Amino acid sequence: MPSDEKMKRRLIYAKYLFLHGQEHARDGTEVSRMIAIHNFDNAVEWILKCVASERGLKPKKGKFFFYDELLDGMRDLLLIVEMGALHDLRNSVQHYGNIPSGEGTIRYMKEAEDFLKNVVKEVFYIEFSELSLASLIEDESIKSLMAEAEKKLEENKYEASIKLSSEAFYLGGIKEQKRIRELFEEHWNLGFNNFGSTIQIGIDFRDFAKFRSITPILRLPPSSDDVLIMTSCKDEIDKWKIESFKQTKENAQYCFTFALKYILKWQSF
Repeated sequence: MPSDEKMKRRLIYAKYLFLHGQEHARDGTEVSRMIAIHNFDNAVEWILKCVASERGLKPKKGKFFFYDELLDGMRDLLLIVEMGALHDLRNSVQHYGNIPSGEGTIRYMKEAEDFLKNVVKEVFYIEFSELSLASLIEDESIKSLMAEAEKKLEENKYEASIKLSSEAFYLGGIKEQKRIRELFEEHWNLGFNNFGSTIQIGIDFRDFAKFRSITPILRLPPSSDDVLIMTSCKDEIDKWKIESFKQTKENAQYCFTFALKYILKWQSF
């Protein structure tokens, strides 16, 4: 196990960096591929520094490790040579403006994922799936939904995961709208059915449009005691269940990371 909760949190952030890169890799545009390579490399370097800390290693000079120094001190790790090649690719993108190919980006995505999973298991004695991104969420009701969505995603139960991520996102959004309304003492027409309401709480409408195309329609009316209760439109849920082509691993991962992104953004204000 990680030596302390602070170390575990560092590992969770490394996983988050990787998943963020994964979304960019799947987007497929040239800029997205460049961002993806940077994220994969950042996640790997972060993990390597966690390993160095766990093993009690110190930089040879100064306060910080040089990347080559990290590589040289960890030749026992599986796929470490490939991670050195990933870093070289990152440097070519960063310093020379080279654009990674789609095939190369996907290959490094898979190799980085295998590297991270192996290191977490072999060095810290936990499974990669145990690094719960939902644990970063402060609100207990939203954290519970996202933890269950994360669990269902790991179990390949994509329909359930998508629905839970959707519930968590809408619950978080309604709470954020309520916070903003109280902050400015205004009475806005709440809801996610128009462009303006997404702008109110800082959502990129293009990302939201993709999210809405995957998820069922959900409504969260506030109860009399201000406890937000999830309800759903049965006809829309039934229709969504029939559209099984939407219930893929890629879509479930997108919905989870989309919801997590905005939930963490809202709680930071």
